Amino acid sequence: MTATPAAPASGRWKRTLLCATVILAGLGVGFVARWANADLSRELTPPSGAALPTNAWVEVRRGGAVAFPSRDRHVIIAESDFDAELNGAKRALRRGDVVLITPGQRWQAPARAAYLDVRIPSSHPPGRAAPHPIAPVKNVLRSTAPDFFVYEEQLLPGDSRPAHTHATRLVVVINATELRATSGQVYAQVPGTVKFITEPAIHEALTNIGPLPLRNIVIEFPPATSLSPTTP
Repeated sequence: MTATPAAPASGRWKRTLLCATVILAGLGVGFVARWANADLSRELTPPSGAALPTNAWVEVRRGGAVAFPSRDRHVIIAESDFDAELNGAKRALRRGDVVLITPGQRWQAPARAAYLDVRIPSSHPPGRAAPHPIAPVKNVLRSTAPDFFVYEEQLLPGDSRPAHTHATRLVVVINATELRATSGQVYAQVPGTVKFITEPAIHEALTNIGPLPLRNIVIEFPPATSLSPTTP
């Protein structure tokens, strides 16, 4: 019986490295799949730990952090369903509803109520707009003031809206969905997202490719030279 000569050490290392590469590749596929699923689940839940915007235009806090009456204007954005009182009158609020509170008005809500309180100082600077504003269509105006306006961005699944512009604004995302631009880029809408955008924007035409209607509450600050809402 002739003994089989041992493979050179370099050959054994090559085979070992190849096996390890195959195993790691398999683990990598599973990891990527799990990561993708985890990422999708995060798109459907409010982001945690994100700082709320505070700047010259707005100060955003969670409900109950401010005592009323106040010397400033406040915009309440409901994140849950609850009953509240404005100047003693009962208000039944549903998720996504908006209430404008003017200086001196009294506001009361239960401790369990989930809402955002957006304080707007009277000394805020004018907003910044695109050189040639294009009004976004299919939005619903919720409230107006001399220097800002509040509207709800709406777009049904499968529906599209043409190119449009935005001025300086605060955006609060209500529904989880996805928007696809004509360039092919997809924008995930994550509930609970609160972001402030100082610079004006020009958006491409967008299509809602998600399962739910688009619902974003927007507080927009137009320039001092144009204090009319850019919504229909």
